[in-house]
Amino acid sequence: MTEQRKSALAVASLWAWFIPLLPLGLAIAIYFGELQTPTFLFINRYTQILPDTLWAWLTFIGNGWGIFALFSAFSTGASITECRTIGIPDWRGN
Repeated sequence: MTEQRKSALAVASLWAWFIPLLPLGLAIAIYFGELQTPTFLFINRYTQILPDTLWAWLTFIGNGWGIFALFSAFSTGASITECRTIGIPDWRGN
């Protein structure tokens, strides 16, 4: 039973390496395969239907300062008005 558990952990640890290596391998293939422009145009064409607000939030969250602002606002118990001043919508639906 313990050998089976050890082998399951070994397989799980090998799959854990797949998570960061897959995007890295994809990025290397795109970069060295000179596929940056076609890849950008492909992504741009199929994501035009998404609203601009989503892209603004992805840009904001992708920046470390955006995460810091959100964490600071919620960890200090900021009021609704204070959250609105930094651009966080009312999470209660008001």
